[in-house]
Amino acid sequence: IIDWSALRLSRDASDWRDEHQRCILRATVSTPVGPINVFTTHFTLVEEAQVRVVKELWKWMQKFEGPQVIAGDFNCESNSKAYKFLTGLIELDGTRGDLKDVFEGLRETNTFMAWKPTKRIDFFLIRNFAGVLEVSNPRVLPEALCTDPLVTCPEEDVASDHRAITIQIRRAPSSSTTLSN
Repeated sequence: IIDWSALRLSRDASDWRDEHQRCILRATVSTPVGPINVFTTHFTLVEEAQVRVVKELWKWMQKFEGPQVIAGDFNCESNSKAYKFLTGLIELDGTRGDLKDVFEGLRETNTFMAWKPTKRIDFFLIRNFAGVLEVSNPRVLPEALCTDPLVTCPEEDVASDHRAITIQIRRAPSSSTTLSN
């Protein structure tokens, strides 16, 4: 990690459902091809707040150059306004995102509830990869067993109520470009 920062997301103090402080973490990671900005977050369950904070996320992402990855628990599905905004399917306040969902079009990508996943609310979205980097092997991992007696689920103990997702990032085969910071 060569640099990092955090963005504290806004909250609606008048909405008790928006009570938890949320943030977005960013790390600039040094790679053999150059730096990549990796963002992560855990959005609220409240749709109005999700819409508000994705606009904040998008505005913040514009400050950083080069390839970007955002990963996290968005607490919404691909038919939500927040997701559609980030992936450029809808416009909010005169702007739209341009992120690409690396799991789009794949089968068996549900991540929630871990012991019997019925929906996908965890995402890897990327931008500025064209011609330089590519993503391969996106997958949802099987649930992880947990031996903690305090964590119980209906069918068996698991480490999380979400299944983990992974991707691999590598230089695009036709690229000899090295990214600069």
